[in-house]
Amino acid sequence: MTEKFRVGLYTSHQVSERDTMRRLWALLSDPIVNARRYGSVERAKTPFAAKAFDAARQEYEDERRLFVRGEKNGFVASFSRRREGWSNWDIWMNIRELQGSKMQPWLDWFFRLCNEFSVLYGFGCSVSEHDAKHLRVRRTPTGGAATGAVGAASQEFLRYLPGLYWLTILGPELTKAFGAEKINSLPGVRVFQLKSQQIAICLDEPVVPKDMDGRLQKERKLADILGAQYFFDRNRADLKFGQVPELLQTLEKLGR
Repeated sequence: MTEKFRVGLYTSHQVSERDTMRRLWALLSDPIVNARRYGSVERAKTPFAAKAFDAARQEYEDERRLFVRGEKNGFVASFSRRREGWSNWDIWMNIRELQGSKMQPWLDWFFRLCNEFSVLYGFGCSVSEHDAKHLRVRRTPTGGAATGAVGAASQEFLRYLPGLYWLTILGPELTKAFGAEKINSLPGVRVFQLKSQQIAICLDEPVVPKDMDGRLQKERKLADILGAQYFFDRNRADLKFGQVPELLQTLEKLGR
């Protein structure tokens, strides 16, 4: 199975709003995405067309979820609203799209998305890195195995940030809380200044690490600088995690 790259964005923007959907649809119409189909289920059979955003918005209104699929890059985007008041925008694509000369054009597109729709928090990494941080496997009484996730649920986002990743996008509340000067001086990362006081940090190394333990240790050191208590880490049982107060205040307002 082809390794995947995953992007997760937490945003207050809602695709049920016509102007939001119109602007989002324009970004999805970009040739780099090569969008071909959309629908309320993952197989998404309706042909994608630049002027179809009203029909797509109505399908989202009816089903509360929307998928958009690309043609050849493994691109699948999912847009859904959480009862807590914010939206999750998730994207999966083939990992090779984030390697070599293809990487920067895709990073630029992700940053355009965040510039157009500011995020509360976002991340991007290989699925293998995400699994190393969050995948949980439990043995069943019958000898089988059940998989789940830890540290990445919507309710958990009220309690702490999911973590630091190969790519991490800090929204305006987080930039203010951590301080732009501290973020800009983080070691071993490339820093990108985005609109609306957002900052993206990207590890200055390949998206897929040769040593996953080394990757997790590096991200742990970055969390130490910003505040380890705010970033979920399944291997830090000694920490009592908490959400960044400035972000929590915004989340609570969205949930009312």
